[in-house]
Amino acid sequence: TVGRALAHTEVKIIDELGNIQKIGQPGEVCSKGAGIMRCYWNDDVKTKATIDESGWLHSGDLGVMDTEGFVTIVGRIKDMIIRGGENIYPREIEEVLYTYPGIQD
Repeated sequence: TVGRALAHTEVKIIDELGNIQKIGQPGEVCSKGAGIMRCYWNDDVKTKATIDESGWLHSGDLGVMDTEGFVTIVGRIKDMIIRGGENIYPREIEEVLYTYPGIQD
């Protein structure tokens, strides 16, 4: 877990369309507030790719928020595998592999 949002900071978890995910559902972690960067220095292209028009920073991290506002990182968007319309996270594959007797890490 990475904990809850700091003071003067908002955090939301969104789906691929930008809609807020339900509690317990994975999506991209976005944040906005006083302690969040406003831009990349002298790089408008990177800034526009990372920070939307409303000031939300799109982290590229996949996370899940619980009922108390705690966020757990479950992966990275670029690492996610989409197979047959299903999102598969590398961590899920790792957890299955850990169940095999000959695999330690």
